[in-house]
Amino acid sequence: SVWERRVFVWCAMALRRLAVAMTLCIAAGRLSGGLLQKTPSRVWRTFLGRTGVTKPTPISNKIFGTSCSLHSLRGAGSGGPVTGASHPNSNEKEVVVLEKHKGVRTFIEDGWTILVGKNAVDNDNLSLNIGNANDFWFHVAGCPGSHVVVRNPNQDSDLPQSVKVVAAGLAAWYSKAKTSSKASVHYTTCKHVSKVRGSPAGQVLLAKYKALSTGPLNPEPYFASKLKK
Repeated sequence: SVWERRVFVWCAMALRRLAVAMTLCIAAGRLSGGLLQKTPSRVWRTFLGRTGVTKPTPISNKIFGTSCSLHSLRGAGSGGPVTGASHPNSNEKEVVVLEKHKGVRTFIEDGWTILVGKNAVDNDNLSLNIGNANDFWFHVAGCPGSHVVVRNPNQDSDLPQSVKVVAAGLAAWYSKAKTSSKASVHYTTCKHVSKVRGSPAGQVLLAKYKALSTGPLNPEPYFASKLKK
């Protein structure tokens, strides 16, 4: 009958489609198996060859190298502590993650991040909010000046002498002792820095500290000369 012939034709078409689908599945499985056996770069080239797409160039927001100055980025925007930088004393290639804060100058010395406040209000914010408990803190003795904080992500007990001298020199440069040949600089850690309620902006109390005598360090020629090396 007519209905029997239609049912027969429909069944035949369904079986044919099923066979085609099974063939495609087998072919896809062989292709994926071959790709999995290749290295990632060969898989990438295989994909690019079939699609015609150009491999994108990765973008990084990190700075690679040794000592550098970040004068052009002073006080731009805000940011948190450095968390992705390699340890300054590590043998690995140095990776310095950019740190930015409003009202703060940023310098890098041998992998150590040095932050310098711009005015009295910025000094309070740097010492009491931005600085972590074990970060190192510097300020020229006996006269007004910027607070200086050196990041200490690995909780080291002390700074290398060369970094200590640079941080103290910056504290002297950004102070009323800028024109002196030598200045006494107090240094401690941020956990020993506190503020008396009602005291003027920038005025803090030190629970304990040490003193270091050094000359003011002009950052412009100093860091420019290091970049040329």
